[in-house]
Amino acid sequence: MRGQSPEIVRPVPTRETPEKARSRTSVGINNTLAVRHGSQSPAIVALNTPAVVRDVINALAAVIPYLEPAHMLLVEQTARLPTRIRLIEDHLDRLGGSLIDSRGRQRGCARLYVTLQTQLRACLAQLGVGPAVRASMGVGIAALRSAEAAARAQQRLRDKYAPKETA
Repeated sequence: MRGQSPEIVRPVPTRETPEKARSRTSVGINNTLAVRHGSQSPAIVALNTPAVVRDVINALAAVIPYLEPAHMLLVEQTARLPTRIRLIEDHLDRLGGSLIDSRGRQRGCARLYVTLQTQLRACLAQLGVGPAVRASMGVGIAALRSAEAAARAQQRLRDKYAPKETA
């Protein structure tokens, strides 16, 4: 259903019992037994984000020549979204790869998945990635290049035909 993504890193399931367990099934602070996809867990997202940040930076650097250190916060925020999307996709792949379950209802993570996809598109548009954004930027870039070419031509004419100062 989806392209191959890097290996998803998950914490090892643990069952830490609190000091006063209410029952033998009580779990403690590091409970990862109830995690389904992990995209809302800051710990799981943080484990998977560094590799995705590198991938996103490399992909953006090839497309965006104006990427500067000041943009890194937006790049990191943008990289967190594919991390969360990949966690949900990994979860969906384990369940059969569909946002619809066997009873024809949408899965609980479907709304979050669509929301994350929308946020990712908005962040990429803000960074100037995508055909529609590039087309709208193209008009401004073409005007800038035209103005620069006109300025260079005027300077060449001034250099060629301007009266020479004799001292």
